[in-house]
Amino acid sequence: WSLMNNYYLYYEPSNDIFHIIPYDYDNTYGIDWFNIDWATANPYNFSKVVDGPRPLAEKLIANSQYRNLYTHFMQFIRDNVYSLNLWEAHIDSIKQMITAPAIEDTFRTLDWGFTLNDFFNSYSLSAYSNQHVKNGLKQFVNLRNSSTFTQLAYLSAKPMAYKINYEPKHPGPSDTIRVYVSAFSNIGLNEVTIQFTRAGSTAIENYPMQFSPITNTKNVDEADRYVGVIPPLGNNGSGKFSIYVEDTQNQFQVYPRKSSISIAALLPSVSDVVINEFLADNANSFTDPSGEHDDWIELYNNTNSPVLLSGRYLTDNPANLTKWRFTQPSLYLNPGEFLIVWCDDNLTQPGVHSSFKLSKSGEYIALVDTDGVSILDSLSFGPQKTDTSYGRFPDGSAAWQFMNPTPGSSNLVTSVKDKYIAPNEFKLEQNYPNPFNPSTKISWQSPVGSLPDGKAGWQTLKVYDVLGNEVATLVDEYKPAGSYEVEFSAKGGLASGIYIYRLQAGEYVEMKKMLLLR
Repeated sequence: WSLMNNYYLYYEPSNDIFHIIPYDYDNTYGIDWFNIDWATANPYNFSKVVDGPRPLAEKLIANSQYRNLYTHFMQFIRDNVYSLNLWEAHIDSIKQMITAPAIEDTFRTLDWGFTLNDFFNSYSLSAYSNQHVKNGLKQFVNLRNSSTFTQLAYLSAKPMAYKINYEPKHPGPSDTIRVYVSAFSNIGLNEVTIQFTRAGSTAIENYPMQFSPITNTKNVDEADRYVGVIPPLGNNGSGKFSIYVEDTQNQFQVYPRKSSISIAALLPSVSDVVINEFLADNANSFTDPSGEHDDWIELYNNTNSPVLLSGRYLTDNPANLTKWRFTQPSLYLNPGEFLIVWCDDNLTQPGVHSSFKLSKSGEYIALVDTDGVSILDSLSFGPQKTDTSYGRFPDGSAAWQFMNPTPGSSNLVTSVKDKYIAPNEFKLEQNYPNPFNPSTKISWQSPVGSLPDGKAGWQTLKVYDVLGNEVATLVDEYKPAGSYEVEFSAKGGLASGIYIYRLQAGEYVEMKKMLLLR
């Protein structure tokens, strides 16, 4: 807050809160034009380049809870992000990358007369100063870090829950709601609890949260993370929840301070039109009317009457149910008829084109009624296969499976085997769901079949903890070229945390991380 105007204030109407958005991040790492030693600047009362009040900064620091949180953030960054030993190699790699262009850049010397020696010396650990550059990069990092050990101090204050999130945002009646909270107290926490009140009741249901930090994270909110669950709400169930936080001196506070968080598991409206099939990774399959291999969603009229689509919505964002609207006038879907919506964000081409694309890594899609609120049909899907669609079989049913694409016509699962094309590359997909509890699915594809060495077709898929201990062998056998999927179950008492699954087929090896949350 040395200057007065380097931030914006954004008001978020839906939550009735302000966001502070700072900008203008240059002149850092000891650059100084005003004879101020920024390496030892007081973090609670920065020197002012321009005189005058700083109401936002001053009011935040005057609040002991916010001041403690600010202190905690600085301490975490100092110890886990900014300490030179954690990123000196990265600084050196950047220096190495830009040295040749810096030598060639003769214009670099014209503004302030800096020489090539200045360029090299600015990276040193020893004292360096030239005009407004008062310290070398590494020198400043060490000086600034060192000064904070005597400057940072906590006050007596109540504990904080500074970040609250939950998934899924639109739960079904049988979905468990997982709540994530980032909470902190400098003296330690005794308890973090979800306080849930069902609609029509005054009774508070308490659900304890468990400390579940992300290992080796560089994000303070992930290091402060607690995880808990609210049981399924049932048909049309709803309610509100808050987070109770208590420290080791029995000081407590309930968050959010302004109001509780509302959740609801409303049954979807009875849908006359359903999402029947989609293709999220179209490389060489069907093309749109312009000859492009775009992703697509197929809608199907599952009734005996024409249905008007005009005014309804498609979305891939549960937080924005009105993302794309059917603006075509009098767009009817006749009984048993299919409609293809090309998902390419190209609204000017022939055909029906949405304003969003599909993610082959998995996401959420929904058909929403004209009121922009009622979800007529929705699906959360995992990683997809190239040129393989995911659809209902039979049409309009509740059963989904991979199949050969049949855009605009009835889904025929038997054609997958008849027209099967072996994959031409190795690919290990991200598990789904992730995070998971207690089970998740892992899929992969292998182009390798029986080769002369007898080894390339032998595949192993194993799961390890972060210490490298093997916890499960999911596959250890010969497999022909193809696409595969297995389920990993953590019902055997595995603790919450990060696990690594490793696929090996011949010389091909790939690993991915997955997160178990109890």
